[in-house]
Amino acid sequence: MQRIEAENAEVIQVKVAALSKLNSKKVGIGVTAMTEGNVIVAAWASYSCPQLDEAEAIKIAMSKLAVKGWRKVNIQSCNKHLHQQISAGSASNIKLHTLVEDILSLRVLFQMCSFGVLSKNDNHVSTTVGEYALGILHDEEWINPLCY
Repeated sequence: MQRIEAENAEVIQVKVAALSKLNSKKVGIGVTAMTEGNVIVAAWASYSCPQLDEAEAIKIAMSKLAVKGWRKVNIQSCNKHLHQQISAGSASNIKLHTLVEDILSLRVLFQMCSFGVLSKNDNHVSTTVGEYALGILHDEEWINPLCY
């Protein structure tokens, strides 16, 4: 399996979505990794509890990206409040603060790691993966074989 080399690698765009069903405490997490040409190279679906939602999705995504050997990443989320807390390096409550610390610690695994905010309209693929995750029993992963 060929890995993308750090020096010549393009930036992998990572989009994260956390969704919940009405009247349910279950949260579905959808994460997609795409090339700059919007080719999906991987997707992950997971489910969790609401307290972990978007911050946990970012932490999971960062761990999976590091294992894949991708060294230049831009992680995008629709949650402006979370983005502000990551940028500030602190959070409003202890559970989120711990996750923000973990996210900031994971940055050292990458040559370049940036965070951004995107609109829900621009996050439809990860949203679809997150909706799918609401119906699974075990975490799943898909890798685009054309990108290896």
